[in-house]
Amino acid sequence: MFSVFNHLPHQQLERKPSKMINQNTQFFILKPLLFSITNSYIIIFCLLAQITSSQVDPKFVACAPKTCPNNNQSISFPFYIQGTQEPYCGSPGFEISCSLDGFPILNLSHTQYLIHQIFYQNQSLRLSNAAFSALQSNTTRGCLVPTQNLTLPPTKVFGVAPNQTDMVLFYGCDASTLHDQRVGCSVENETSSVLALDKRDKNISFMAKSCKGDVVNTVVEDGTGGVDEALRKGFLLSWTASNCTPCNSTE
Repeated sequence: MFSVFNHLPHQQLERKPSKMINQNTQFFILKPLLFSITNSYIIIFCLLAQITSSQVDPKFVACAPKTCPNNNQSISFPFYIQGTQEPYCGSPGFEISCSLDGFPILNLSHTQYLIHQIFYQNQSLRLSNAAFSALQSNTTRGCLVPTQNLTLPPTKVFGVAPNQTDMVLFYGCDASTLHDQRVGCSVENETSSVLALDKRDKNISFMAKSCKGDVVNTVVEDGTGGVDEALRKGFLLSWTASNCTPCNSTE
């Protein structure tokens, strides 16, 4: 009787540690499995959310960056290509067209300007009057079509960048006058010359009196390499537009 009574508590004491070890062992075995399953669900949920969001809003596809034919300049917000992208892909006043030879064109006050490069990071672009694109560095022939003063839209979305040089073009000038400043002839009078002078040039007043044609004001980035090359290279404009992080995320 006494030995049986003593034997039962002894068995119970031996079984308790065995149960605790089994529970801990199961926990450590199941923990990595549960962690792996949980992470898998999170990854799948994120992927589905991204796919769903891109499928819901067709603007992500419609407003993807585009280029004009024969040109690798990426066109994206705030600019957009008329006829290729929807107007909601850009801001008002930032419409771009593609020329017949495939170059991006910005129209400023009914004058076409070729876009050479867009600098999205500092919100500026380099462009030139399309009328000057055919100028040659050693031109003795070739005539310029009539053009207009550089006039920026009243919306003030564009502004001339700092450190640009003001230039003045005189049409209908004597071909023998200031030959180094000659950039060509005028299609309206091929026997006369078109001269381009820095606005600070001391000969400005004299040319204004002696030349019989139009006077056109423009700007160039720099005058190195000759006036004709400076006109071809063009100038820098800065722009102001609202930020659009979702638009840029489509790039």
